[in-house]
Amino acid sequence: MRTLGHISLWVGILAASFVSIREAAAIDWVWYALTGAVGLVGVVLLRLTAKAQVGQGDKLRADVEVMDVSLTALHTQLAGEIEKRALGVYDVHGWIDAELAGAIAKFVDARESLIPAQGMQVYADVMTRFAAGERMINRAWSASADGYIDEVWICLERAHKSFVDAHRTLATATGATPAAP
Repeated sequence: MRTLGHISLWVGILAASFVSIREAAAIDWVWYALTGAVGLVGVVLLRLTAKAQVGQGDKLRADVEVMDVSLTALHTQLAGEIEKRALGVYDVHGWIDAELAGAIAKFVDARESLIPAQGMQVYADVMTRFAAGERMINRAWSASADGYIDEVWICLERAHKSFVDAHRTLATATGATPAAP
């Protein structure tokens, strides 16, 4: 749509210029008005798409905020459960599904906004750490289902560290307050 606006604007301007110099003695006002209208349509399209881009900036900020909140939730929930270690080995995978899956899903849904908001390098740095944490959550889930209690807690601790690192990286890039380890 924005490209169409640029094309319309420039075609209108160039055509109006051509119409105005075609006959030195008189300007064909009908053609001049039509070509001017084409240029005006381009201006209107550019204005409309500029407003849409402002709205997109709000969406980008909201998505980055969702990522921040999700990482905070993951950090908090993991830290609390690691400290208590109250769950039985076969209960951990149910707890992961009930308590962590939602925050992980929200983070993943919002992740693409990080590229236009902060750039590809920040995206890569955050996602590398997040993916490591997500892998550890998946390993803890599997270890829980198989009954390996030591592996469950090792993986949850590694996941916690990875999510804290991801949050710290995101916070550094956005100027937010990172999660405490």
